[in-house]
Amino acid sequence: MRYLKKDLSLDFKEKSNPSSVKSSNLIPWYEFKSKAYREYKTIIGHWSTLGFLETKNLISIDTGCVWRNKMTAIKVEKNKNIKRYEIKC
Repeated sequence: MRYLKKDLSLDFKEKSNPSSVKSSNLIPWYEFKSKAYREYKTIIGHWSTLGFLETKNLISIDTGCVWRNKMTAIKVEKNKNIKRYEIKC
């Protein structure tokens, strides 16, 4: 599940990058307003079409190694800076 519909029901079909989604009824789950998303940084994987994405409260690290792209890892330092490491698959 990557998207929710505006009525808050789950969509289990769409897996594309949000920039490719044509339906205005679908919203990536991480864009919904939530206290948890405001207070914590969430680190996710398993959405290779999203690729590496870093926003204020989200880091997506699945960069498609399964499709022969890259394997991405991050290091969260004590000062909360993020270091990114990538290798070609």
